[in-house]
Amino acid sequence: MYAEVDFTISHHHAKGVCQGTMQAAVLLARQELGHLAVTFVRASLEDVMYLEFLVSLDLADSQKLFTLLGMWDSLRSLIAQRNYIGNEEMAQLCYPKAFLDSKVADREKIKTELKALQKQYNWSGGMSPSGNWIAERAGKRKLYDYFHAATSRALHFLAGEIFRRGWGHPVAHNTDRVDQACCSSGTHLVPTALGRVQRVRLRWLLPPRRRNLHRR
Repeated sequence: MYAEVDFTISHHHAKGVCQGTMQAAVLLARQELGHLAVTFVRASLEDVMYLEFLVSLDLADSQKLFTLLGMWDSLRSLIAQRNYIGNEEMAQLCYPKAFLDSKVADREKIKTELKALQKQYNWSGGMSPSGNWIAERAGKRKLYDYFHAATSRALHFLAGEIFRRGWGHPVAHNTDRVDQACCSSGTHLVPTALGRVQRVRLRWLLPPRRRNLHRR
């Protein structure tokens, strides 16, 4: 029913992501912005966790789940783009309305199948397993929680982060000016980011091994 997926492709993709992450981390560090590199490390870490989970499953189960997740992600992006720019703009990109309508129907079918798998594996999250759930099964929950907290500061609104980085003496200087903390406030994350992404890359020097590779 599902086309067989070659996890070697995913393996090489993950290695490529790690290589790009290392280059980005080094460039940011040279510009005294290395603390922002943790956002790239999280992506590499999630590649490791998700693929280790997939290769731990029986071959047929992993093929089905990986294929459905890929289809769900593609359709979600396509429909989000349609909702944002509208049917007329999508038609100019060679996506006719009839085609888009059919993809909405396809998404509902895939959603139903993913919900069945969610019930089977009892994963937390939405249509795909949450990072926390995957981290637990990969034995990397503490590491994932650390990078999740570090990257959230760079990606999301956090009132605590605004207070942490806000400096100034408006009363003493009779001014409303408040300065942002200098970049050195996150320098402790630079060696962490560089060291961790190197360890992730070393993990991908060998292809993933399936526990039940020959089971069909």
